Amino acid sequence: PGINSFIGPNRLDGQFEFPLYDTLLEVFGTGKEDFASLERSAAASDRVFGPETVMSPLLGNHDKSRFMAYADGDLPDPKEPDEFVVGWTKPPKVDQASSYEKLKLAFTFVLTTSGAPTIYYGDEIGMTGAQDPDNRRMFPDLAKLTPAEKSVQNHVAKLNALRAKHPAIRYGSRRAVLADQAQYAVVRSYLNDRVLILYNRSEKPAKLQIDVRPEFSDGPLRDQFGTLKEVNIKNGAFEASLPALSSAFLTP
Repeated sequence: PGINSFIGPNRLDGQFEFPLYDTLLEVFGTGKEDFASLERSAAASDRVFGPETVMSPLLGNHDKSRFMAYADGDLPDPKEPDEFVVGWTKPPKVDQASSYEKLKLAFTFVLTTSGAPTIYYGDEIGMTGAQDPDNRRMFPDLAKLTPAEKSVQNHVAKLNALRAKHPAIRYGSRRAVLADQAQYAVVRSYLNDRVLILYNRSEKPAKLQIDVRPEFSDGPLRDQFGTLKEVNIKNGAFEASLPALSSAFLTP
């Protein structure tokens, strides 16, 4: 209600989508919530704010500790609940390679969601940090990025290009065809444009069996990320094995 009070005729066209942000952090960052929770949150945003409102999904901004600090287990700190103090006394650093994969999964969601996504500087390469001013660290030399940081940057760049190419992402309907503890599948559709986004946040490969009727017809699908090599719809459904901590962006 507080966010909605700023939106409407003669007011703002949209706002940061903080309710959805809170769920994204718990689903992709800390792992405390599941994809069913994310789908409930996304559906609530669709219902409450409506298609005429341009909301801004996000993974962080200047008022928030960095996503990577949560994904890597530095936050919340069991010994120090004040994230401002954490930033001054023991600033987070990234120790686990899997945290970058969690960030890429989260970016897949944010950049395939309707609205006007926000990318806070540095999130696109996996910068970490606790509360302000630790979340405002100097941006690193791009020539010195690690392979993991570069992989996040490449993933975000690819998502931005796909978002620009596919009106289904920017304007289309959204229907979840799977939302359980660790796997998620969403169909986006607009006129003749069709997109299917798959997620596996588990640290093990997942075998998916998904019915994508009526949006998709039988035939092959191509994964624009290159995660899946061959997907073929038969009788309205398909099977695929999605690698651990990965997502796929499928188009006819």
